[in-house]
Amino acid sequence: MVIEVTIFNYESVGLKIVKIFQVQRNKASMLNNSKGLLSKFMIFFGYLMAAIYVGLGIVLLSSDIFPVKPLALKFSFALFFIAYGFFRLVKLITKKTETNDN
Repeated sequence: MVIEVTIFNYESVGLKIVKIFQVQRNKASMLNNSKGLLSKFMIFFGYLMAAIYVGLGIVLLSSDIFPVKPLALKFSFALFFIAYGFFRLVKLITKKTETNDN
């Protein structure tokens, strides 16, 4: 028969708690780094999508991709895509300058 006796030492418990907080802090810093990378990727993706919208509008306006569609329909969609691309671009730029002002 084995009798197990556990004696608590407050110093060792305190050190374990400190180590747990250090591990949590390290995990939090890793999470903040990943949030920073995600944020940078999303900013890049926003600029890319703005360029794609403007490019799609220019291609619709200048090329003959859909020859059977009416010219007025192609023009309206091209104008919409160009305007929306510039809207997204201006929105990204103003958000970037707004965060730098704070």
